[in-house]
Amino acid sequence: MIVFGRAVILAVLICMLSACSFTTNIKFGSSKADTENAITQEAVEEFIERFRDKWNRYDGEALGEEYTEDGKTVFGGEVFPIEGRKALVENYGVVFGDGSPFQGTSVAIKTEQVMDLGNGFCRADGSFEVFTADGESVMTGKWGNVMQMTNDGLQMLQEAVFTNLKPEDVITPPADDQAYAGVKGMTSDPAMNKIVKAFEDSWAAGDSDGLASIYTEDAIRLVDSAPETVRGRDAIRDSFETGFADDSPFKGSRLTGKVLSIRNLNDQYLIANGIWQGLDANGAPMARGQWANLYRREGDEIRVLMENAGAMVFTDQ
Repeated sequence: MIVFGRAVILAVLICMLSACSFTTNIKFGSSKADTENAITQEAVEEFIERFRDKWNRYDGEALGEEYTEDGKTVFGGEVFPIEGRKALVENYGVVFGDGSPFQGTSVAIKTEQVMDLGNGFCRADGSFEVFTADGESVMTGKWGNVMQMTNDGLQMLQEAVFTNLKPEDVITPPADDQAYAGVKGMTSDPAMNKIVKAFEDSWAAGDSDGLASIYTEDAIRLVDSAPETVRGRDAIRDSFETGFADDSPFKGSRLTGKVLSIRNLNDQYLIANGIWQGLDANGAPMARGQWANLYRREGDEIRVLMENAGAMVFTDQ
């Protein structure tokens, strides 16, 4: 059984596979960032303030308005993504329902960076913290969103939320775990197939340089094992080098990823999400979870511009 206190290296590495009420004149015909119409950090912060206020009122219906009709959430506590506004509203009903640990809580949300992607899309990331009615911090984590400017204002197209792992968290699936049994990934995109295979091969070889090459120079990684976002290819390479040290208990392990969904934003950027599973050197399950990434096209290849991923935590073992 792997608990987080003994598995910092794994948790750092497993994550690879991984608005506001103003109007705008965003031009949807070009993939190039338009500085005049760019989505700004101020716009995202206004969105986050509104989202936070609705959360703190436990208003699931109103929160649903902050997503596109086909928006999705990839949340570390779920086996699969929650897709579509209707399903998202229903999920908030459970989150705020009777017996939920979130009853009586409040959330603080911070925006770290915003990158305009053109065509009315942006990348945004930040952190959050959940408090009890007595002001006790009970949960911290990070978020990384791809957002879209629509006729209804800025909305979330792909939201990813992962809580920071705690020392006592168990990430090893039970022996009879079949959550991802029979799940087939998408294999129709050659560039995506290439990057997934490059990840799997580099991981198996313990090749931190190979893994780092999968990211853009300005990439960010939001992983559930670290309180801070890893920013830039060099820092990402360093994180993998630490994980592949000779004394790592995960030396010889293998990680595999499956793509569940791909969507082009424009001719330069695309988003995708999926699942991952890890096996130790003896072939026993180590961990599993979800990922949700933003990619940039560079020639005939794609590279990760924003990665969100994390492990499922098991409490009933």
